[in-house]
Amino acid sequence: MTSVAHSSLTYYDVLGVSRDASPEDIKAAYRRAALHLHPDKSHGSSSLPAEESAFSRLQIAWQVLRDAELRTAYDKQLEGRGHKSGVFISNEVDLDDMQHSMTQSGSSRFSYPCRCGEAFVCAEEDLTETADSLLVQCQGCSLIIRVLYTVASDA
Repeated sequence: MTSVAHSSLTYYDVLGVSRDASPEDIKAAYRRAALHLHPDKSHGSSSLPAEESAFSRLQIAWQVLRDAELRTAYDKQLEGRGHKSGVFISNEVDLDDMQHSMTQSGSSRFSYPCRCGEAFVCAEEDLTETADSLLVQCQGCSLIIRVLYTVASDA
């Protein structure tokens, strides 16, 4: 399972603009960053997976901040971060809605697709009887979901 580590980078940080940036400023910052980070524009010394990850984060930031409604909702989420645990939960997913598979060692693994193209992944051993949910970070971006579940007793 990917550990849940709160990323302090906001979409504004990813684009290098302030929260009060105009749509034109956001578009210009995206274009500059896209030219620099695009995997096809590799500058030789950087690693391709790191570039792809940075470019993916840039794409997600651009998708949210270029749309007025999504940007307003995102700004409200940012404001709410200070009042909560510091971790933004992007979705709640029931364990039954996740895809189940078995690993080579015979343990159960659950996955759920993320909008970035990667997946949220957890293992059966991550599910405890003392809780009814689990926070899981996407393997490809900083989004986090809450996985809801009930552990069946053997009684």
